[in-house]
Amino acid sequence: MTEEVRSLLIDIIENNNITAFFQAIFCSESPTLHGYEVLIRGPFDSLIHSPLKLFSVAIEYGLLSKLELACQKNSIKRFVGLD
Repeated sequence: MTEEVRSLLIDIIENNNITAFFQAIFCSESPTLHGYEVLIRGPFDSLIHSPLKLFSVAIEYGLLSKLELACQKNSIKRFVGLD
């Protein structure tokens, strides 16, 4: 990885430039909603848009905890905003 990718990741974390999507979790035997799974994506037009790449880069540069915290904050804020 390059310094450019590391800088991009730091910028994404500091500016909360991630998107949280919610996947409903249903019981397979009934239409009962059990909760939601949060799916995280980086900026659409970035080199680290995919979650696999985003988290791999965070691990490589020792920034996983900071990324996870940003994801948690973003997810909570978005979930509340969806009412």
